[in-house]
Amino acid sequence: MRTKIRIHIDKWKWIVTWLGWRFDIYYVEKHKDMPDDTSRDKGVNASVYSNWSYLKAQIYFSLEKCMDYDDKELEEIVLHELTHILLDPLDGSTDSEVLEYCVTSVQRVLSGLAANNNSGA
Repeated sequence: MRTKIRIHIDKWKWIVTWLGWRFDIYYVEKHKDMPDDTSRDKGVNASVYSNWSYLKAQIYFSLEKCMDYDDKELEEIVLHELTHILLDPLDGSTDSEVLEYCVTSVQRVLSGLAANNNSGA
């Protein structure tokens, strides 16, 4: 699972690294061992903790939760978490539901652009 996640991170990390972001990746075996706020939410597969003023972030993946997804869905999870880093300055300055909508929308645009690029369209 770690290798699959890493492949997708390597494919998509450019969306944040070209802005100067650096991030560490943590693989957590059991969902209950995820950071506090994440471990209580059974629907969360991964989480990001970031400090946009220093362009540093940590991404935590629940390996237990990620096992339930196929490769395409796993790629979407990775891209979604990287998009959270990209939009981190909005966190705390807007409603969390609005932020989640923005993150999901940008993630889907990037996925669509990649799909069109790969199809030759």
